[in-house]
Amino acid sequence: MMPKVVSELASVVSELQDIGVSKVMVNTLQPFGCSAWQARRRNYESCNDDGNALSDKHNTELRDRLGDDDDDVMLLDLNSVFMDMVAPRQEGSTLAAQFTERLRPCCEGVGDDGYCGLDQQFTLCDRPDQYFYWDDFYPTHAGWRAVMRILQGPIMAFLGISNLNHF
Repeated sequence: MMPKVVSELASVVSELQDIGVSKVMVNTLQPFGCSAWQARRRNYESCNDDGNALSDKHNTELRDRLGDDDDDVMLLDLNSVFMDMVAPRQEGSTLAAQFTERLRPCCEGVGDDGYCGLDQQFTLCDRPDQYFYWDDFYPTHAGWRAVMRILQGPIMAFLGISNLNHF
């Protein structure tokens, strides 16, 4: 299925360019093995390398198809940025240092069938700004803010934007 997804992404990028879209950004997959859902199996201490291998394979195929040959296509490397955010404290960036919980979610299901948001079957942290993940898969607002602070410069350069004052 992965080759079909990558092929379809490449096809859609080509279609967008054919209708006149001058700049296209495509994000890589975040490291699945570092999602809270996968880290739970390791008591939120480390990522699951097998899960990350799937993301890595997809991202490699995506780079092979859309890579650096086209100056009008940018791959947003969510994988590397997420890895930086969830890295052990001594390895992560200064932006990652704000997160006391890098793999544990702020909103966590209780029991085997519980999930974040299910009536009375989840717990919620007191300080979501200290958690990278909101739930099993998605970052908190603070998490996305940190990710975008890293990606903002490359995105602006790709789009030829020198400042954000006109927005």
